[in-house]
Amino acid sequence: MVKKSYPRGMTEMEWKRKRGMELLRSGMKQAHVARKMGVNRRTVYDWKKRVDNDHDFRNRKKKGRNSRLTDKQKEELKRIIDSGGTSCGFPTDLWTLKRIAVVIEKEFGIHYNTTYIWQLLRILGYSAQIPIAVAMEKDDEYVKRWLSEDYPQYVKEAREHDATILFLDEPGMQSRPNVRRTWSMKGKRPQMRVKEARDKISIVSAVSEDGELYFAITGESMRDNNIIAFLEQLLSEIR
Repeated sequence: MVKKSYPRGMTEMEWKRKRGMELLRSGMKQAHVARKMGVNRRTVYDWKKRVDNDHDFRNRKKKGRNSRLTDKQKEELKRIIDSGGTSCGFPTDLWTLKRIAVVIEKEFGIHYNTTYIWQLLRILGYSAQIPIAVAMEKDDEYVKRWLSEDYPQYVKEAREHDATILFLDEPGMQSRPNVRRTWSMKGKRPQMRVKEARDKISIVSAVSEDGELYFAITGESMRDNNIIAFLEQLLSEIR
């Protein structure tokens, strides 16, 4: 049997703890770290507490050092991160430690090892989070205008004609873009604009203000004849 060696003066458990804490700082999930290091989740939970308290793997408080970035440069870096990765020429808005290191060196001429970047981001108030996927087609201003101007008029007309208001849409089962973790301010979950996938099972549905749901499913694209048939079904079912 070949005996595995560890750095001088370090036990096997100390090595696992050191390596596991490095993986946690890089953003790896606790369950994945437990499997990779061959320890139980409770052990990884204790490692995470050390990381959050800024302790090293021997549970000693890490000595601080003066940052090479000035306060003004830190504020500029926060502005860059909040603008998203595409603003710096990256293909997506996701931020990785490597991307942020590249930006710091490009903008401020300072080289940081990626193992230090996570410490800097924590000091600035950032954490690794999974963004909320938001469709590029979404228009928040139009939605606000519709709710404040158009919808009240529809409600008035419905009451005058003793009619039922239905909210109709064409949702469906589909594959969503793969969203990975990125760095964002703590307590502020980021959003990432994505293009909606087209491979799906088409569903046309309508829900009333009282929460009654009506729907029809088709394996093809939703076309005029499907919509007409669905509307006829609604007219026959709703008084």
